Amino acid sequence: MYGQRAAPEYLRRLACGTVATVKRRADTALDRMRDRLRDGPGELDDAVRRAALEGGEVPSAAAGLVDKIRRRAYAVTDEDVKGTQRETGWSDSQLFELVVATAVGEGLRRRAVIDRLLEGGS
Repeated sequence: MYGQRAAPEYLRRLACGTVATVKRRADTALDRMRDRLRDGPGELDDAVRRAALEGGEVPSAAAGLVDKIRRRAYAVTDEDVKGTQRETGWSDSQLFELVVATAVGEGLRRRAVIDRLLEGGS
């Protein structure tokens, strides 16, 4: 039955090495994506995009949408986005950048928490 016998030591070492290699590759790709979002060209003001990505404060007209993405992205509706667009006057491209930066930033923060927990930290 699964889980009743321990895996041989060489398989555990192989799995740990493989996981570490995959994690390093993922970290490199995620770092490049984060850097591109933070420092790359875009239509949204750089400071707003960085704040959305890094969990900072965004303009009050966009704060409701950003907070909803950070806390419960599954609940974001078209009306949330349209309402933010009406309040900010931003283009579709600017709103897209805001949404992506916010979602990626929150995903990276959650991943960092999981990594710390898996490494035995708090």
